[in-house]
Amino acid sequence: MMRKLILALTLCTFSGLGQAATLYVSEFKNYPGIYQAPLAPEVTHQTVAIGGSSARSNPFNVQTQLIEIVCDTTCSVQVGSTTPTATTSSHRMAAGVPEFFIVQPGDAVAVISNS
Repeated sequence: MMRKLILALTLCTFSGLGQAATLYVSEFKNYPGIYQAPLAPEVTHQTVAIGGSSARSNPFNVQTQLIEIVCDTTCSVQVGSTTPTATTSSHRMAAGVPEFFIVQPGDAVAVISNS
């Protein structure tokens, strides 16, 4: 019985380790200059897998002016032209903390894992 309990606790503890980390990107078309919240609805959503090398989103929609980024693990992001590259020296983001960036249509965001 004790072995089963230990095995169950071990599986619960390590069950999330194999899951891939993800960067969630929401694109918005209008923002009222100084804003407290973006205007809904969003233009579109994207996800980008976070790993040990830089990965890039698709270029932003022609209507996109503002993006919200949320990640489920600590990472670094680089927002810019259609071919940005993220390094561990790029803007660092904590897991679960949304951040907003003003962007140009056609820009993209790149992401890399960080500790």
